[in-house]
Amino acid sequence: MRENTKKKKREKILQSAEILFVENGIEKTTMNDIAVKAEMGVATIFRHFPKKDMIVDEVAAEKLKILLSFMEELSKKEDISYLEKITYLLDFFIFHSNKESGALPKILDYIVNYIAVNNFSFEENRCYLNVRDQLFSLFFDMIDAGANDGTIRSDINAREVIPTIINNFTVFTFKLAVQSKTNIIEPELPAHHQLVTMKNVILNYLTANAAK
Repeated sequence: MRENTKKKKREKILQSAEILFVENGIEKTTMNDIAVKAEMGVATIFRHFPKKDMIVDEVAAEKLKILLSFMEELSKKEDISYLEKITYLLDFFIFHSNKESGALPKILDYIVNYIAVNNFSFEENRCYLNVRDQLFSLFFDMIDAGANDGTIRSDINAREVIPTIINNFTVFTFKLAVQSKTNIIEPELPAHHQLVTMKNVILNYLTANAAK
C-alpha cells in the first residue's frame, strides 16, 4: 500500500509538471509551482525528485514513449510499403500538432531546448536517453528493412536522407506548435496546412525516381 501511494504521488507530480511545462515552459516552472499544482508541500516534491532535472527527464521519457509505441506498431506492419510507413510517421506528427493544442510537440521542443542549454546530465538522468536509444535503433531497423522494397528512389542513401528528413520535419512540427503565429511569411497560413504541404513535398522527393 505504501509503494502504491508513493507511485501515485510521483505520477501526480509528473502530470502536474507536464501541464506547467506546456503552459509556461520548463525554465519558468519552479519546484514550488509544481507543488502548488500537485497540491503537495514543496518538501514532498523534493523527496520524490531532489532536482527539477529529474522531473524533466521522466516527463521527456514518457513523451518519447508515445512515439516509441507508435514506431513499434508501425515496424510490425508487413502489409504496407516502406513509403507508407514514412507517410504514417509524418502523419503521426501532424496529428499530434493539432491534438490537445499541440501538447506533445510543444513539450518535446521545450525539453530539447532545456537539455541543450542547462548542463543537463545524462549520467544522472537516463530515462530520456534510454527511450531515445530504443527509438533510434527501431528507426534504423525500419530503414534497413524497407530499403529494398522499391517504393523509395534508389539514388539516395536512405540511412542519411530519411533521418535528415524526419529530424527536420519533427523540428518544424515542434516550432509550429510553439510559434504558430510568428511565421515570417504568410502569418495567416495555418500550421496544419504548412505541415501537410511539407509532407507532400517530402513524399514527392522520395518517390521522384522510384519508378525509373
